[in-house]
Amino acid sequence: MYDNDLDQSIPSRFSLVAGYEPELYYFMRYKLHYTEAETNIQSQNSQNLLAEDGASFTTLLNPTNLQYFFEKYKQGDLDSISQRFTTNKTAMLTNKHIEGIYQYLTFITEREFTTGEFANNTMFAQHQAYGSILSKTLKVSYDHVYQVFNDWLVARFFAAYNDKASLLCSNYLTSAGVTNLTKIMEICDKNDFEDPKVVKAFTDLIDASPTDQEKFGNDTTLAPSETKKLFDATTEGSVTYEVN
Repeated sequence: MYDNDLDQSIPSRFSLVAGYEPELYYFMRYKLHYTEAETNIQSQNSQNLLAEDGASFTTLLNPTNLQYFFEKYKQGDLDSISQRFTTNKTAMLTNKHIEGIYQYLTFITEREFTTGEFANNTMFAQHQAYGSILSKTLKVSYDHVYQVFNDWLVARFFAAYNDKASLLCSNYLTSAGVTNLTKIMEICDKNDFEDPKVVKAFTDLIDASPTDQEKFGNDTTLAPSETKKLFDATTEGSVTYEVN
């Protein structure tokens, strides 16, 4: 796992990240010959740099983030990289850190050229290296993609269903027992039930906790009993009843 120049016996001062050995510390300290002060990255920042979270804006395992890092590096805009990838703003990534990370990413990519099935075939080496990175990125993105896809699929279905069935916001509030016409108008003026972006706020609450549903009710001035009926699966004409 380590390049021959890296001393594996030296205790790490770089916390474990994403379940892998702390190779970045060794690389910066003993291959780039950084001082201890130049090498140390604050623990919260280091963990988030390689977090297995496809939704994170600070992990280098997200292809969009990785592209941003390389583009800004080539432009010489290290300040933007520091602002984007520093989670703990009291310990900003320095230019030395960023240079070390760039050199490390280049190092592990080039190292992939010398391993694997196509190691001796220069035609495939680069594709294999980037393929390995993309494969890792996709794996850590699955959970986020599935969650987003599922949430929006329900919202789009619900909006299309309302459009076809000519169901309006007022229909759902009436089914929930809301009789105050002024309240219905105030709520429905802001909520077009044929717009997926709008109804998503309602469909997200179908399986939400009672606390979240209660907060929604308070924000929209609905009474607790009205809020409960709005998301009650057994109440005919409720959001949950129609989605199911």
